Amino acid sequence: ICLLAVLAVIAAGCLFLSLPAPSAPVREPVLVGFINIADGRIFSGSLQRRFADLAVQNPELQVVYCDGQGKASVQNQRIHDLLDQGAKVIVLMAADPVDVLTGLQEAHAAGVPVITLNIRCYGGASIYVGVEDYDAGWQQGEYMCDHLHPGGTVAYISGPQKILSAQQRLRGFTDACLLRRPDIHLQAFAESAYDSQEQAADIMRSWLRQGLQPDAVVGGNDE
Repeated sequence: ICLLAVLAVIAAGCLFLSLPAPSAPVREPVLVGFINIADGRIFSGSLQRRFADLAVQNPELQVVYCDGQGKASVQNQRIHDLLDQGAKVIVLMAADPVDVLTGLQEAHAAGVPVITLNIRCYGGASIYVGVEDYDAGWQQGEYMCDHLHPGGTVAYISGPQKILSAQQRLRGFTDACLLRRPDIHLQAFAESAYDSQEQAADIMRSWLRQGLQPDAVVGGNDE
């Protein structure tokens, strides 16, 4: 649904291309830049593939896909390069919501809209398409609140708490579950990098070796 909304925004910007104009000259496709966080990541890769599936259905779009390599500095350079290539719209999954401000400001100065996908950015002019992290955490908490038996236990694997999205997910879960059901106990808590599936797995293995047997595991850590 989010990606459909992204394409709707992009398509709205070039709607005039599809209007009947028999005498109009043939127009070049609209160049769109798509900057992933990093190639090879599971979640962001699935979003990029879905975007590509939808974009290929619109011949008026020419999409250039870029690997952000997990670094805001690389993404800022990718934005600069795309502007030089004449991109009219840039879709960005930011590696860091603050440090990409340089790129956002450059795009804004050039009059090129940036759609930040899945990760909200701070400062600069951009359009956010994605879930609200507090709401995502609330839905996790609501599910656990409705399904755990009295006295149930939960292990929570968080994203890095220095990042606002991880804070909001945990807050939403706490409000929807732990505060509404004080009989549910948070048995274990740990932070894992958003891009490391193995780190999260190691955390889970460590808990099991310690003899922890939670009734449920909540993942707020992406991969």
